[in-house]
Amino acid sequence: MWFNYGDVNGLDFWNNSFAIPANEKKKYGRIINKRISEISTDGTAGKLVVNLEWVDYLGNVLLNEINYFLIFR
Repeated sequence: MWFNYGDVNGLDFWNNSFAIPANEKKKYGRIINKRISEISTDGTAGKLVVNLEWVDYLGNVLLNEINYFLIFR
C-alpha cells in the first residue's frame, strides 16, 4: 500500500522523485519507513504495524506516524 499527500505544511509528499531538480527539492518531503514493529497472524487475519517518519528536504522530522494494517482472509 502507498499513501501520499500533495500538501502538508506547504510541502509536497506526493510528487517527489529523482527527476526533481536540486533547486526545487526544498518544496518536497519524504515519508521514510523506519521499522516494521509487528507482523502477526492467527490464520484468518494478518496484522502489520509500521513506524514512519515524515521529513523535509533537510531531513528534519516533521511527524512520526504509526500505521496499522489488518488483512482478512
